Amino acid sequence: MACASGCRGTCNAAKTCDLSLDISLAQPVDLVTEKPDLKSFADQSVIKVSIDSVTYEITANSLNVETPELTVYVAPMSVISAKDATAIGTIDAVPEGWTTTEPQAVKLTAAGHDKLVNIMSTFKMPFNVIVGSSILLTAGQPVPAGQLDAVVHIRGHAGL
Repeated sequence: MACASGCRGTCNAAKTCDLSLDISLAQPVDLVTEKPDLKSFADQSVIKVSIDSVTYEITANSLNVETPELTVYVAPMSVISAKDATAIGTIDAVPEGWTTTEPQAVKLTAAGHDKLVNIMSTFKMPFNVIVGSSILLTAGQPVPAGQLDAVVHIRGHAGL
């Protein structure tokens, strides 16, 4: 009954329950607005996109628990939930209170690079980058509290 949406619960004979909460956050990307020089490609039907790097930074972290592994997704602008998006990579679990001192590499899936190239090749159409996971809460575990601020950087270039 505690799970109205985006979560699952299971209970055992000892009357303790586990709760799995789905979390995700979407960030819109509009390449033409962010990089106006792409407008020079506006009349081109085919461009070649290359991905130079996909990294992340944890700029602030007041969480009192470690995060689970986080998955990075891409999706059309209309998709804001990780469950409807395409996974391109993962970020290792983030320890309680940990922040980065320099950008860290996102671990791309086997097809992640190509999926990212495909969505960025249609640069005229904005898309979402979504980071999500499921948090498992078990009996006796501290209730997660705090906030994690992070940024995913996708660096690439385009040409004819």
